[in-house]
Amino acid sequence: MSHPLCYTRRMIKTDMKTREYTNLLLERIEDGLYDKDQVIMACVKYMSEEAVQDMMHCNEMLFDEEEFAEDLDDALEN
Repeated sequence: MSHPLCYTRRMIKTDMKTREYTNLLLERIEDGLYDKDQVIMACVKYMSEEAVQDMMHCNEMLFDEEEFAEDLDDALEN
């Protein structure tokens, strides 16, 4: 089940008026006007800790590090 605050790029593109600045930023990144790494740093520094945690949760970026290490070891062995 998708988190209610999670957006896919398709959802953002279809709602152009309400996501005007999101779309502008994404277009400028795609056009090479802004560096992706600088935009990521600006966003993370601007967001609250709770917002960063929620974004990581929505995008399935939170995981158990020990489990991840075990899965990586298993993958490298095979």
